[in-house]
Amino acid sequence: MDSFGIPPRNDLPSLDHLDLAMPLLLMNFAWGTRGPEDLKLRRLAALFVSSADLALKSYRRASHELDLTICTPGPVGVEITEQFEICLIYARRALSTLQTLGAKGRLSSLDSRARRDLLSMSKGAIALRDSLTHMDERIVDGESRDGTPVLAMLTLDCKQLVAGAFSIDIEGLADLLTRLNVVARTLASLGPEQE
Repeated sequence: MDSFGIPPRNDLPSLDHLDLAMPLLLMNFAWGTRGPEDLKLRRLAALFVSSADLALKSYRRASHELDLTICTPGPVGVEITEQFEICLIYARRALSTLQTLGAKGRLSSLDSRARRDLLSMSKGAIALRDSLTHMDERIVDGESRDGTPVLAMLTLDCKQLVAGAFSIDIEGLADLLTRLNVVARTLASLGPEQE
């Protein structure tokens, strides 16, 4: 059985090298002349970019909180759990928005296979987020076993994030956030002729 708690060191993949996409979107869409002409597409693009950025920021905050918790004796790092849960919520919203954009045929400039691959690889993150969202029901229905976390808990080896019977590999979550960032930066760069 996996052990949960504060790992002795932070082995989370660093995503500090990724640039946020929202400043690019604001520069191009809000203050510039670039971006889709269709108002719904502009709003969906802004929602996607914002969600992808917030997921990335929350992952980074969780990693930072882990560093602080390891270095500072004190209470268990609740902030780590909170930031991972926020990360999953915003990643889910970004994925849902991406699916909506694709279903409307509004992202012809983004490869449809790449979108499908991204949505396919995100199933673990979606299942974990959904598990967290409905954890109260799982507890009441007796589906939550003793010893399984009811919050998003990091395993001591920093390899998995677990809640209830669901988990996601941390490397997979980092890859998902990296890919969401690539799509967000691409979407934020689109000009009117590229919609």
